[in-house]
Amino acid sequence: VRLANEAAPPCLWYTPPGKGSYADSGGFVAWLDPMDGRESFKAKLRALDQVGVFDMHLATFVVDMMVFNTNLEVFLQIAWEFSFDFAGNCHKAKRVRGFNLNLNSSSEERYVFLNVLKFVLAGLVVVFVVIELRRMCEIGLFQHFRKAATFVD
Repeated sequence: VRLANEAAPPCLWYTPPGKGSYADSGGFVAWLDPMDGRESFKAKLRALDQVGVFDMHLATFVVDMMVFNTNLEVFLQIAWEFSFDFAGNCHKAKRVRGFNLNLNSSSEERYVFLNVLKFVLAGLVVVFVVIELRRMCEIGLFQHFRKAATFVD
């Protein structure tokens, strides 16, 4: 397409490696919004073709999308990878990753464990606060904060 130090065409944005690109590999990114419709897709793909994206120098082409299922409250990331070797052969791969941001679900054991752990930790915080308040009442507020060990506790 173009070298990284050259200016990117107006339909592409260059993302350096490790800066949030797909698999942190870097490269040129073109955003296609599904709400724009089919004609917008065609126009953007034509623009990519006109600037020479789809030539024999293309190593990998990735179509990546994120879907949210409101019934299950689960995100799904889908990526179709098209890798091209020096002879122009295409190797296809699909990667699908699902993840759940609902940490209060009791349908899975690990979420039940996390909720139990939250209550145990909250109980420990309450116990430690009570211990510190007792110490403050015994020796006084000023004397309590004069000790260096108080700040560690």
